[in-house]
Amino acid sequence: GFVAPAPEHFQALSLVLAPVLVPITFGIGVEYAVNLVQRYDADRKGGILVAVRTTGGAVVLCSLTTILGYIALLGSVNPAIRSLGSLAVEGEVCCLAAALLVLPSILLLRDRARAKRHAAKEAATQQAVLRSASERRLSEVTALLDRAERQLKAADAARGREHRPHLVVLRVLAPLGRGASGVAAGVPPHSPPRRR
Repeated sequence: GFVAPAPEHFQALSLVLAPVLVPITFGIGVEYAVNLVQRYDADRKGGILVAVRTTGGAVVLCSLTTILGYIALLGSVNPAIRSLGSLAVEGEVCCLAAALLVLPSILLLRDRARAKRHAAKEAATQQAVLRSASERRLSEVTALLDRAERQLKAADAARGREHRPHLVVLRVLAPLGRGASGVAAGVPPHSPPRRR
């Protein structure tokens, strides 16, 4: 990509130097990403932004010293060396941009996606706990109503009255309602209603 704009005799020299320059630039550029990722792994709670704040300055300084060394090659009288210096500076800038802009962006997006998945899993767990608690309460109320119906049926049979199952809910819940209204008024929940 960087070789095309050069004049023809520089293109030939650049094509010869490219196989030498690419591994050098790649090897130097990988160090920047490795330093950032190691810092990120050492302090996961801070995230990638803290790693860039703490390690980014050192990475930029290392890259600038390398760029200055390559810029010195631009003053050479030999066109091949000048071409090498030009391509090396461009490659170094690209590696620095990849380490300080692209890599942190990818890691930040990955961390946000993980946090979303974790939050969704926690919400699902809480919902399951609430659902099981409400199902347990419902089964307790159902058992209470069944027991109350059996007791009321037995009481109705003992008094010789006809048993009416639809009144079971009212008979069971009426004391509970009096208890709730009594609590609001400051009366103990299971006290019998006052007669006038």
